[in-house]
Amino acid sequence: MIKAERKAQLLENARVVFSNKGYHKTSISDIINKSGVARGTFYLYFENKRQVFESVLDELFRDIGDCIKTIQLGKGHASPIDQLRNNVRSVIALLLSNPETTDLLLKHAFGVDPEFDEKLNQFYNRLAERLESSLQLGIAMGLLRKCDTQIVSFCIMGTIKEVVASCLSDVQYRGKDIDLIVDEVLNFGSRGLITSEYGNT
Repeated sequence: MIKAERKAQLLENARVVFSNKGYHKTSISDIINKSGVARGTFYLYFENKRQVFESVLDELFRDIGDCIKTIQLGKGHASPIDQLRNNVRSVIALLLSNPETTDLLLKHAFGVDPEFDEKLNQFYNRLAERLESSLQLGIAMGLLRKCDTQIVSFCIMGTIKEVVASCLSDVQYRGKDIDLIVDEVLNFGSRGLITSEYGNT
């Protein structure tokens, strides 16, 4: 097995073990036993448990960042609303298709150590800033009402995190059509719950 494949195998098995046991209860022995490799092989790729855990989540951070495209205006581009929908769909699809890694992000990432907590905060702040930029563009175009874009950006992230967590952990939500999920998230975000009859009074 070539080096890249062996490292990928270690990361994949580490995802499963961390998801099942959490960061603090997982040992390097758990990871190498799951992977069927010698301890020395593990140390060819990673210095310690913390580094492999960070590598697992770094991949997810990168993939989430790749899912969020800057909204483009003008001829040849989809409408801003369609572009926003594609961004939300891509993020939710990614998180649901990687249940072990998503579980790590949502349940086990905070509390590893202060340095890693700061890294997570920076990651969420970067996402919020990208969402803010999209919201500000929508306001400037007259598509969205004026609002506190920072607060709303965290509302959107919180909604997605809770919906994804429910879809992964609650049997009744597993396998729900992803387009239905995206539509409900966007409808809630754009229209709220009050009907137009009462919203206009």
